[in-house]
Amino acid sequence: MVNGHVSQLRSELFFNKLLEWADIVSNEYRQILILAIEKRSLLALQIIFWLEGWINILMEMSSSGLIKDKATVEKRIVSLVREFRLPTDVESVKFTGMFRIESSLYKVAERAAELRLAKVWEFIDSLLWRWTLEAGAHQSGWSNLEYGFRALIMLAINSPYSTVEKLIERITLKREINSLPEQSHLDQAARELRSLSGSGLLDYYSHDYLDYAIMNSDHKVLSEALIKVATTISPATEKEPIRRHI
Repeated sequence: MVNGHVSQLRSELFFNKLLEWADIVSNEYRQILILAIEKRSLLALQIIFWLEGWINILMEMSSSGLIKDKATVEKRIVSLVREFRLPTDVESVKFTGMFRIESSLYKVAERAAELRLAKVWEFIDSLLWRWTLEAGAHQSGWSNLEYGFRALIMLAINSPYSTVEKLIERITLKREINSLPEQSHLDQAARELRSLSGSGLLDYYSHDYLDYAIMNSDHKVLSEALIKVATTISPATEKEPIRRHI
């Protein structure tokens, strides 16, 4: 019994040290991340991978049963997730678009939902919306608008905190307050989403985590969601022939 108590104390001490290190290092890495993006250095991608790994460690440990103050831990995790806020000016997006931040955000959100870390999931969802609409407003060559909607759709069908209906309602609201990207961008994203809903799902393959999740999803459910979102963001392209996804 004494040994068990000592083990508990050691675990809590170790976890608290991890939180302290995360706070210190994340502040330093944030500055380096922004500088790396300004200098167009691939060091920025390595920092994103580091952040993702650190967040995953903290999420797993927070749900291990060894930590009592889960709410405080969630706040610390959210503070780390906040570092995923990349610049969304057009030149930065042309560089960071290839990082597929949508995939990193989806991966962390998926695990947060599995561990019932609601506040973490909600914050990632808000970051993903921000990135989708702001980065997706540019023609960067990386299809950020389409990929952002892919991630949001996957969260809607795989998370206890959202539904496709809620996603559609949110898109509709943003359209009403004119906070969506210009219609030509939405039309193009809708065409790609419809394309993915067709034969694209049958022979789809990628090493990207989000793409892998799409490939292994319930294709019928996902196809229906893709069509609903595509129609919501671009009613005018609804009757166009579906192109084969590349």
